[in-house]
Amino acid sequence: DRADIAVAIQDQEARELLGRTRARVASLPFDDDTLEAEAPALRRADYLHPEKVTFGCLGSAHTYNLHGMQAVLRALEPRIAASFAPVDIALAGTASEALETRLPVRRLGRVPTEAGFYAQCDIALAPTFDGTGFKIKVGDCLALGMPSLVARHSAIGTGLRGAAVVDTAEEMAEAMVQIALRRPALSSLR
Repeated sequence: DRADIAVAIQDQEARELLGRTRARVASLPFDDDTLEAEAPALRRADYLHPEKVTFGCLGSAHTYNLHGMQAVLRALEPRIAASFAPVDIALAGTASEALETRLPVRRLGRVPTEAGFYAQCDIALAPTFDGTGFKIKVGDCLALGMPSLVARHSAIGTGLRGAAVVDTAEEMAEAMVQIALRRPALSSLR
């Protein structure tokens, strides 16, 4: 109530703030013109490789990012061993060095641009199953038009639903295996 204006980055947060304060409330949704300018190159209709599906996760070594992706990797290991699904995983950002797995993942560390990283991937992952705030990586993927597989928690405020959204790390791992085996149209995850 000491503020003149309370700023929210999700309409849902703005509605909640309206009921809690006498201050004016403004909703400023996420928007990045630079990302949107790079998007056309990522709006391809087919997979990059005929023999595998590349899933990419770009994130900082933030606790919620690490916890979520680590859980997905753990759930993925036995599924790939049982199915031989052609899952390829690219990890970027500071999280890439902190994650542990027996899977052959590509650890790219810091990357010059998000669009450059996602150009190497068929499907972006956002495995943040808990935490707070708007998940910028999901907003970036939406702005880029990247096919994505995201945790329901990561999708808050985006309107994403259907095949692109999962509830648990196990569901994400299973979806990755099924996508790699069946290769559905990328548009179903965009």
